Amino acid sequence: MTMRAIVSLDDGWVRLYLADRLPREEFDALESALGLSWKRAEACLAGPWTPQMEDALRDTYGVTLEEENVDLRAVAAERAAHYAQWADSAAERFEAEHAAEHAILDRIPMGQPIQVGHHSEGRHRRDLARADGHARRAYDELQRRDKWAGRAGDTVRHAERRYTAEQLTARIGLLEVAQRRHGRREAEHYERLAVNPFDRDAGNGADWNRRMMAFLDRRIAYARQLLEEAEAAAAGDVAASVAARRALEIEIGGAVSDSAPGADTVFWYQVVRLNAKTVTVCGSSESASSRR
Repeated sequence: MTMRAIVSLDDGWVRLYLADRLPREEFDALESALGLSWKRAEACLAGPWTPQMEDALRDTYGVTLEEENVDLRAVAAERAAHYAQWADSAAERFEAEHAAEHAILDRIPMGQPIQVGHHSEGRHRRDLARADGHARRAYDELQRRDKWAGRAGDTVRHAERRYTAEQLTARIGLLEVAQRRHGRREAEHYERLAVNPFDRDAGNGADWNRRMMAFLDRRIAYARQLLEEAEAAAAGDVAASVAARRALEIEIGGAVSDSAPGADTVFWYQVVRLNAKTVTVCGSSESASSRR
């Protein structure tokens, strides 16, 4: 069994790529042992990183976990391409069903009733039934086309939003919260070890939390690197830059600036909403919010 395993600091997930197709029993056993699930879009087994998973890969399967950051925007673009193909296929089927319906109805004069008792009654009813079937299938394909086209756009937008300065700032905050939680648990385990140095559960727990903290520290450093890139790309735009919004001065009763913001002028925005943790301001064409 040839495998390659990587861990991405972007989402904290492990991805296990299989070189060969495994029998169903072996695949299910591998999936259950590692706690991973199959991701069709990436053709791999994937799941959140844990120290137990890394140890199992190394000790049981002889696989060394490599660090390779996966750009989820590229993954989303590939998924969106598949969705777009499915939308195009549904559109082609819709056109075929729509054309088949009209090919039948065009043979029937407009407003022509069913002539009960006439020799044409049976064919007329069958034609209407076939046309109705084509119309129903055309409607179903139209719904599928809209569904997959919408999902393609949503997939790309969701991935792009993940790398905005606002989302990266929120991600760093959540990772720091998790890191502090593991730090408290590690301290609790060390307190138990101070009482009983032979407490194996406390020792394993302390080691587990220490490794989780180290992993989260690497994830935070990578997220900060992405945040620097996002802030540089925003170039001080108050709608896209968290740092620019945090630097805004709030003046009660001040007037909103009419001229464009410049390097040597102070530009005043209208405050739309002010809460304990957030400030929402309105610019010339779009609004932005910032956590204080």
